[in-house]
Amino acid sequence: MLGITIGDPAGIGPEIVLEALARLQPARRPVFVFGDRFVLEATGRPIPAWVKLVEPGRFRPADFQPGSPSKATGIAALSYLEKAIDLARAGRIRCLVTAPVSKSTISRPGRDFSGHTEFLARAYGISNYGMLFVGGRTRLLLLTTHLPLARVSGLINRDLVIQKIRLARGFILDHWGGPEPVIVCCGINPHAGEAGTLGKEEKEVLEPALDRLRREGLKIIGPVAADTAWQVYRANRAGLLVSAYHDQILPLFKARYFHSGVNVTIGLPLIRTSPDHGTAFNLAHRNLASSASMQAAIRLALKLACRA
Repeated sequence: MLGITIGDPAGIGPEIVLEALARLQPARRPVFVFGDRFVLEATGRPIPAWVKLVEPGRFRPADFQPGSPSKATGIAALSYLEKAIDLARAGRIRCLVTAPVSKSTISRPGRDFSGHTEFLARAYGISNYGMLFVGGRTRLLLLTTHLPLARVSGLINRDLVIQKIRLARGFILDHWGGPEPVIVCCGINPHAGEAGTLGKEEKEVLEPALDRLRREGLKIIGPVAADTAWQVYRANRAGLLVSAYHDQILPLFKARYFHSGVNVTIGLPLIRTSPDHGTAFNLAHRNLASSASMQAAIRLALKLACRA
């Protein structure tokens, strides 16, 4: 009951999906792959016999040029995702792995596409969801997802902090078990606000929210300065690191786990994972891209689905 979308057909998604499936052969059970046959065949890699290919039929060979994203490839990528959601709602897949897409080719007047995470949450009518990055023993939660930096501070309020951390903590206990995880939460401002001299968000928003969670029994350290948060996380053998915004801690995570990191969308009624890299149009259909992160995303999706 695994589904995989090939992402933007002009990117590396098609080839890393086929390579990952060839290497993993997940239980040799049928796997739904959402994409067009002519795109997959153009990679030069065989399509395994146990793949059930689902073709929405909205993309034409005449519009296909590897490495050249366009409005047509964006429409195709979105159609793969929409078809996968249809099968998930029908109960035919329990976990979904998505290859990378280009937000700019999908977004157009009347359709604002900021990412898989937000699109899936809207499709299911869910407001409390999150991006959880998993690499090795590291688990990294983002309080805000794909937003302009200018909007971050205004959107982080006490309720959001409490809801996101509760959600991530519950997901970790449900799917990994173990004792209550130690949670390290980053501040928003440099030096976690420096007692209010570099910003008020820590004292007015983060500290009251974290105190509320501590009263509920959660083990929380913070808010801590983001530039030392990684060391605090490791020194305390913590189970969850909380980043205020997308590029606060994520660059360090990707530097350490670029080939093994996985993005997990939490809060959905199905398991959804993805590799932690982009479309790499410059490498597309040259069989130069590594499928390691896609393999990790597939393995983790199956593991989490079995524990759901």
